[in-house]
Amino acid sequence: MIKICSKCILPEDFTGIEFDSHNECNFCKTFHKHIPFGEDRLIKYFDNAKRKKRTYDALVPLSGGKDSTYILYLATKVYKLNVLAYTYDNGFFSKIAINNIESAIRKTGVDHIFYKPNERILRNIYHEAFLNSGEICGVCGIGIMNSTQKISADWHIPLILLGHSPLEDNSFTSENIYDSHRLRVITSESGNISKKEFDQFLIYPKMNYINTYLHTLTGKFGKKINPLYFLEVPTDIEIGEIIKQ
Repeated sequence: MIKICSKCILPEDFTGIEFDSHNECNFCKTFHKHIPFGEDRLIKYFDNAKRKKRTYDALVPLSGGKDSTYILYLATKVYKLNVLAYTYDNGFFSKIAINNIESAIRKTGVDHIFYKPNERILRNIYHEAFLNSGEICGVCGIGIMNSTQKISADWHIPLILLGHSPLEDNSFTSENIYDSHRLRVITSESGNISKKEFDQFLIYPKMNYINTYLHTLTGKFGKKINPLYFLEVPTDIEIGEIIKQ
């Protein structure tokens, strides 16, 4: 019989897991409950963005999923921001996701754009990433991250509002799958992806942490904010009911 954690029910064959004498796993023992940064700090970011009097106060990446739709709701209905919503088209959208996006746009009345990278290049990168690392989430993450910066720069949008939740903060891996250099190494031995094509995918091929920080500090890129880190996060059921209404 497989041993499972007495709290989170992770199984004993989960990578890196260890149990104490009470069958509590090491992930649960090191978990710290998130304390919100405070809505007052979040509102200051929003007020500063509004004072700039740009066409849009914030950019909201919209996948059609629960978290990004909830962020769009907060931005437009609660905090009254002028929002540009955008969707990174990775070629794998379901009809449900498309319907959710269209419904959210209609209900909030925001402007919306799709960003669709070169399909052949993107699929080749997915293919090589999966074969050489076993995951493709990093490809989407890097594509979304870089395209949000590009759109915020082009439209002079001061804030980028992300749907990351503190309740989902632990990826249970020591690797940073959103590291562009890591992905370049993984795909470098492929004859299907040239350096020029990979640079095209990255949009900013020479960008690094320092450059990104400086571009954000000077206002070229929008500042990334995770609103759910500042607020008491509702349960999934509560968010679902809010979105339905």
